[in-house]
Amino acid sequence: MNGCLGIIILILFIAFVINFPLFSIGLAIAVWGAYELMINRDLGAKSKKPGIIISLGLILVIGSFTIGSTEETEVSQEQEETSETASVESDEDDTSEEQQNESNTEEDDDTESEEEKEEEELELETEEENEADEEEENTDTSEDEPQEQSVNKDESAKVTSIVDGDTIKVNVHGEEESIRLLLVDTPETNHPNLPVQEYGPEATEFAKEELSGKDVELEYDGPKRDHYDRLLAYIWVDGELFNEMLLEEGLARYAFVYDPPYTHSDTLQAAEDQAKEENKGIWSIDGYVTDDGFAEEKSSSNNSGSSGSSSSSGSSSSNDSGSSSGSSEENVHYENCTAARDARAAPVREGDPEYASHLDRDGDGIGCE
Repeated sequence: MNGCLGIIILILFIAFVINFPLFSIGLAIAVWGAYELMINRDLGAKSKKPGIIISLGLILVIGSFTIGSTEETEVSQEQEETSETASVESDEDDTSEEQQNESNTEEDDDTESEEEKEEEELELETEEENEADEEEENTDTSEDEPQEQSVNKDESAKVTSIVDGDTIKVNVHGEEESIRLLLVDTPETNHPNLPVQEYGPEATEFAKEELSGKDVELEYDGPKRDHYDRLLAYIWVDGELFNEMLLEEGLARYAFVYDPPYTHSDTLQAAEDQAKEENKGIWSIDGYVTDDGFAEEKSSSNNSGSSGSSSSSGSSSSNDSGSSSGSSEENVHYENCTAARDARAAPVREGDPEYASHLDRDGDGIGCE
């Protein structure tokens, strides 16, 4: 019996030592120190060694308690963290389940609305095909029609009257202004020093038909006013450039390029070239259009020729007419460039009857530039 009890005590002691090694070591050292102290007392010896040993053992014992409490705290913290992690994971699982349920619900809704979407897509495709067919038809029918050019709107105005083909009166911001069309020149109809020229009335009538009483857009390009305080502008009417329309109809020539480059110069020159090729309007009369304007007596050349032949029988009358015509050309004189421009004679070139050195300040052979 005593043997079994001894074995049990030994086993418990070993287990205690394994589980609490630091405490066991400290306790053993303290017991050893106490044993050494008893021996020294029996022998009457005075030594500090037993006290040191006991102190060391007690330190180890106390340290084992401190370490144990720290480990318990760490374990409890780990358990708390584990529990928090588990709760978070459970919350996430709940959230994912809710999201999955929502997604399932959305999938069900999507499945229900897929048929509706397919029907809508089919309807849209049908509408797009119909629109494409209509656009193709419109394109086919409008291939020969001129496309509208983009309008650079500087000012809006209302046409009040037509002076002639290239001069228009408009109302701008409550004030009447004269507009001189840029880069075009039509034959004269009411010039104080010139007769009515061929196709001048047609140009004026065309301007009346296209512009009278209409709201138009003015586009400026280069200097805004000329020497007569007229506005220099392109006129846009119903999305079309009226300057170009005059040239296309053969009712004007491309002229007065004083301050290039101009925005619409290429367009206007192309319109003039087309009218030339088709012999429209002013281009139907050979030699009528000149660099300086229009030949005033070109249309009556046949009459002058016949009068010349009829007067051959009276040499004196032919000489008189010849001298008078020659003197009329030689006696052309302008006091200044303003007078030349008023007579629509500018610019004047060296060799022309109206040329004079006082009109050509820079001496380049071209006066009143």
